Amino acid sequence: MNDFQSTTDSVKYNASRLADQAASSINSALDDSQRKANEVIDGVRQTVPSALSKAAETADALARRGMDRYRDASVKARAHADRATDATVSYIRAQPIKSMLIAGAAGLLLSALLRGRSQRD
Repeated sequence: MNDFQSTTDSVKYNASRLADQAASSINSALDDSQRKANEVIDGVRQTVPSALSKAAETADALARRGMDRYRDASVKARAHADRATDATVSYIRAQPIKSMLIAGAAGLLLSALLRGRSQRD
């Protein structure tokens, strides 16, 4: 019986020691996992603001570029309209009778088109 008791005590001791080792390994793994998760979170915290800042800078640059292009196109359109106005005035001064006849014909044509449209509606 003494041998049986000794064997039982030895098994209990070994089982207890293995359980302690398993618990220690699990705690160590959990600590490592938590440390790695914290490292990832810290990396994300550092990366996200710089990525957002870069995105904001890019959006701002694109907006500025678009506004500059709009402004350039507006200036070009205005210059083109001014040249067309100057050319029209020059033509009217050079050919006043012909200009009046052309304007009258354009007026009659527009009037006929509008009258025909209103009769269809």
